[in-house]
Formats: sequence, C-alpha cells, structure tokens
Amino acid sequence: MIQLCKRWFSITTIIKAKNTKAAATAVSVKDITAIVKNNKDLIGKGSNFTKKIINQQLVLINSTKFKRLKILNSQYDFLKATNYHNLKTDILKDKQFALLLDQNFINRIIPFLFKLTPNYRSLPNDSILPLNDSWLRQDKNSDRASSISSSFKTSLLLEVPQLPNFQLNPNEFPSYIRTLTHHTIIKDQNLPHLLRTLANPMNNMTTPLHTIDTYNDILFYFKNHWDFASMREIFKFINLHPFIRPNLTTFNILISSLLKNNQIRMSKDIIIGLKFYLKLMIRQEIEIDSKTWELIMRFLTTSIGRLQFVQIMKQNNVPVTDWSSIYIMKDFPKEMINHYITKSAISKTMRRNVRITNIIIKSCLQNGEFNMALDFIRSNRSNCSVNDQTLNLFLVPLSNMGKLDHCLMIYKWFNENLGVCGDLTSFNLLLKSHVRNGYSKNFPIIYEWINLLFKDRVGLKYSPNSYWKLKCQSIIKFNYVDPCHDHHNHGASLKIKSKRLNKMDKLYETFNLDSILFEGCQFHELQLWNVTKTHPDIRKMLRFLNVVKGCSKSGDNNKKRSNFIISNSETKIRKQKFLQRIKKIAITHSSYKKLSYSKNWYKALNDEFSKPR
Repeated sequence: MIQLCKRWFSITTIIKAKNTKAAATAVSVKDITAIVKNNKDLIGKGSNFTKKIINQQLVLINSTKFKRLKILNSQYDFLKATNYHNLKTDILKDKQFALLLDQNFINRIIPFLFKLTPNYRSLPNDSILPLNDSWLRQDKNSDRASSISSSFKTSLLLEVPQLPNFQLNPNEFPSYIRTLTHHTIIKDQNLPHLLRTLANPMNNMTTPLHTIDTYNDILFYFKNHWDFASMREIFKFINLHPFIRPNLTTFNILISSLLKNNQIRMSKDIIIGLKFYLKLMIRQEIEIDSKTWELIMRFLTTSIGRLQFVQIMKQNNVPVTDWSSIYIMKDFPKEMINHYITKSAISKTMRRNVRITNIIIKSCLQNGEFNMALDFIRSNRSNCSVNDQTLNLFLVPLSNMGKLDHCLMIYKWFNENLGVCGDLTSFNLLLKSHVRNGYSKNFPIIYEWINLLFKDRVGLKYSPNSYWKLKCQSIIKFNYVDPCHDHHNHGASLKIKSKRLNKMDKLYETFNLDSILFEGCQFHELQLWNVTKTHPDIRKMLRFLNVVKGCSKSGDNNKKRSNFIISNSETKIRKQKFLQRIKKIAITHSSYKKLSYSKNWYKALNDEFSKPR
C-alpha cells in the first residue's frame, strides 16, 4: 500500500488552489438563497418543476399520447394507494391468505407462460422432490437472457462525462449511454433529463444511432432509480421507432420493474401490468426462457408457492437455473444452508454467479456465524465469485456494533486476497463504525486516513458527502481540541497530522490477521480486545484505534472533559445546527441548479453537458 500521507500533501495543495480560484467567481450562499426565494414559483415546492420539463419534452412527440401530458395539475390518489397497500399487507400477514394469493397468481399467469415458452430440450426424469440437487442444473441457453449488468463492472464517477460529438464519432454513442447508465455517478442531478433527450425519437441527431441495446440500458437505469413512469415512456419511444423492436431483455427489465414497483404503495393489482406485457410478447412472438420464469417466480410471497412454481417448471421441462436456487434457498433453515455449502454443485455454481455466494454469506451472518461465513470465503477462494456487495455484507453488522478494528480487518483481507476495493457504501460503513467506536485521541487522524484510503482505492479527488462523513466532521469540529486542527499554527498542524497519518499507515500494513480472523474469533461476542492475549504485532494498532481493554469509551455526556475532548449539551446543540445548516445549503444549491432548466431546459442541458469539464 502506498504512503497515504504523501498523497494527503499533494491533494491538500491542489484543493486549496482550486478553492482559491473558484472563490473569486463563485456566487455566495447568501445570494443563492435570495435567488431561490425569489423564484419559488419556478423551482419551489408545488411548482411541478420536473413535470413541466418532462411535459415540454413529450410535447415534441405528436404521434402518441403520454399520461404525463395530462396529469400536470392532477393529484395522485394517495388514499386509494394507501388503503390498497394496507389491505395487501394485512392479507400477507396471514399465511393461509398469502398462499391463496400465490395460487391465484400461478393460475392466472401460467397459461401465458406456456404460450410463450419454446420447446426446451428433454431433461432426465429426476425426482421432483423440491430439495433435489437437480435444481442446480444449468441451462446452456440462459446466457442470452441474463441481466444486461451481469457482465459489466460498475465503477464510481464524480460527474457526468462530457457529451461527445456524435456526428463526428457515431460509434461512441452506445458506449457513452452504457457509461451513463451502468456507472455510479455522484453529481447526477440532471442525468435523467439528458437520457430522455438522447432517447427521444424526435432527436434527429441521435435517432439514427439508437439500438435496442441502448434503449435497454436506459430502461435499466430508470428501473434502478425507481422511475417507473419514465420507463413506460421509454418503452413507448421504442414502439415509435421505425426500425427498432423490443426483445426479450427489454421485457425482462420491464417485468423486473413491476417486481420492484410491487414493493411500494400501488393503487391496482400488479397482475394487470404483468398480463399487459405478457400479452404484448405473445402478439410480437417473443419467446421467453428460464430467466423470465424466474422473474415471475419472484412475485410469489410464500415458500410453498415458490415450490409449486418450480415443480411446474420441472414438469414442463423448463430448466431451473442457479438464479431460481437463490430465492428458494432464502427459505432454507441454517442447517440446510450449511449442508448445501459443502455440495460440489454449489461450488460450481458460485464460479458463475456471485449472488449465490452473497445469499449464503447473508444467511450465515444473519445467524451470527461470522466464522462460518469467513471460512466459506477462504476455503472457496479459488472458485468463489465475490464483489463489493459481499464485502458490505460483512461490514454492515460490524459497523452497527461500532467494531472499527474488525471492519478494517475484513476490508484489508478482502482487498489483498480477493482484489475487492470496496465502493462508496463500503467507506460509509467504515466511517459509521468509526463514529460508533467512540471518541478517542486519534479520532480525527483515523477519519482523515479513511478518506485518503477511499481516494486511493476509488481514484476520486475527494469523497462525496454522506451522513456519516458529516457526522465525523461535526465531531472533529466541535468535540476536539487537537494540535492537528489548530488554525493558529498551521505549519505545526500539518507536521503533526503527517506524522500521525504515517504512523496509521505503517500500523495498517502490519494488520495481517488471517489466523485471528479464521480461528475462534466470535465477532458477535467480542467487545474489546485484551492486548495480553492478542498477537504482539497488532497491539499498537489496537491501541491506536482505542479498542483495547482499559480504554474508556463511555461516560457522562454532559460532563465529559479531557485535554483533547469536549462533550456536553452545548456541543451537541452546535453539532445539530451544523448538520442542519449543511443540509439547508445542499438543498439550496440543488434548487439553484434547477433555475436555468426552468427557463430553458434545452439550453441549460446543452450548456451543462456539452462544455469541456
């Protein structure tokens, strides 16, 4: 690992230079607040800002009707949706009624699936027992219906990339759309407007470049952002295109959006929307495969209903792939999960499907079996697929308990042995564990070090704000009297901070804890380390993190004083005001960015994304 303290000096210098240059041209917060207040009718609450922009975009298309052209001033029937949702929730609490709903769902949907299913190859007549290992048989044709994100490695971007000149470089359009829709972009406030404009069939510049794959990418983006109205409009764009027709992936994304939409309050039965798409597939002669069957199975809410559905699949020679086993395994008891961990069929499946790994890990962690989960990863390291989500599964319970030391152990082991660098969620969980670990002398340095670790691993110039990052900043600002944050002696502060960061960096390099991680360390029982029983090479690191026996972590918050910590009711109030002010400034700046869009959305869109960064 590189020396993070050296990077800290260079990054600090760059940020200060940029802040000095930007301060001369930036509009003050006071002026922005006044501008926002004077334009509440355009961008404030009740202004229908987003609806108006979408309305202006859809008005350009005269060949069809869109619902959002009519509902600008209408109100959504929240009462009807709430009553329907509450009724459905009460019904699902009763297992017998929930099973009746599942059986009704199967009876109404299965006839459509039979009409859409091609003649699959004959399978051996294995036992139809629901827990038979033949469930894990792979479908050779399942790759064509796999999720469009399954083979795409996402990454984190600070802002939307500059819009290329598609007239000069038309081949860049598919890759640009894929970058926008499959990467995590921090500053993405106006990205939906850009995607709608690029997908608009009346856009003469991009219409010749449209393909069904680019439309599927855009559908995938809006599904992940819970924008189901935009998904329906993009689907109409596809139907308006003279040379493009939806394919199986298109309908699989639409069906999965219904599944996601089913988790929130709805004013009508989800089966209505599902039957609508299935009828369209019959009309357009689009055959389904096992992936579509498995998406339909996820609408079922009971284990018995899912077992019945899988039996119907097997009886009709529809291959049951590893994707189905994910949702079936959720109903297994812990002993059954442990049994399947040792099966070779599971190991083969894991080589191709990281979600199988995650469901096993999640089941172990929910039962407090940290050692079992870690040993499972270690013993299957050569043939096991893991990702950032796997790392986060371990970090979530540990951060909830404030175990910063264990979080750093897990992160270092995943990073060095499995090549997992973590995502934005991973570093937020590290900050969460840091806050809940309690006040200590090195609290500011550990926070600074985690930030540098994030920048080094992810490759961004700065880490975006989050709740736990601001929580750390408020603690450092109001609870600490530390030489590292002495504004009167800036040079001395830099030297002290550099020295402590360098110390933290060296201690982290000695954090090689394979033996402790995998030999009898019960994370859910261990509260504080006893340095007399731990390995001598990690004692200094544990003391630095303040997680050894004898380090005080609690006390009277109203009268907690030391030479470096001040904690009382006054600092608590000041921290609350600080967080509220940050939130207010963020909302004000977000509203200020909307102002140019409310006046001329097309010009604002072009100015924001076409100009060089």
